[in-house]
Amino acid sequence: ENSLQATLREIKEEIGLDLSDAKHRIVFEKVRGVIDGKRHNDIAHIYLFHYEGEVDLSNAESDEVCETKWLNVNQIKRLCDNGELVPTLTYFFEKIANESI
Repeated sequence: ENSLQATLREIKEEIGLDLSDAKHRIVFEKVRGVIDGKRHNDIAHIYLFHYEGEVDLSNAESDEVCETKWLNVNQIKRLCDNGELVPTLTYFFEKIANESI
């Protein structure tokens, strides 16, 4: 399973959304080796998917998902500024917020 296949599977499992036919691209990639003295050896891929379907997250019932929302750029920025999202989302504003797929 490559990273795209894993991403599509997780999205389908976690929130019930099938993005297999959606236009997409990798907008951020990070290879991690050692973090805080611990060996990780993983690759993080962040995908941007273009989706114009219905906004229905009623299938987001996984134990791994505590809250799911559709947000626009301004709403995401506000949550980041308020410390309500992980600080690692800086890539969003550097690579995604002002671009289109």
